[in-house]
Amino acid sequence: KIMGLLTAGAPLGWSETKKHAAYVRREGVMQFIRQYHKLSKATGAALYFGDEIEYTLMRIDPKTKEASLLLISPELLPYLQWEENHIPPDTPINVLWRPEYAAYMIEGTPGKPFGHLPAYLNTVEFNMQKRREQVQKR
Repeated sequence: KIMGLLTAGAPLGWSETKKHAAYVRREGVMQFIRQYHKLSKATGAALYFGDEIEYTLMRIDPKTKEASLLLISPELLPYLQWEENHIPPDTPINVLWRPEYAAYMIEGTPGKPFGHLPAYLNTVEFNMQKRREQVQKR
């Protein structure tokens, strides 16, 4: 089986998610091993990189300090994806938002891979800060 990016559909609730956790872990490791074997002998290609952050959506009660999960990712994602869906084609975008496997999670990634030179390492933290600011505004 092939694991891939969830781009549409309904994320699972917590009880359903728990039922599939072992499968997701096992298949993630297998996917990594397959990619490693496929690419381990490759030469001459520039290696680009990226990151992804899975955000857990929660609310902390200011009085009791109790945290509760917010099952709002299906409602939140259209707001976060507005720019991506309304800019002209071929316009660079700094941040992409995608659903994660549960209704209390979303995933933020850079709009494109970072470059292959060491100088690009300096841009990762700034991009992460931009994503956090975007999700906290909502």
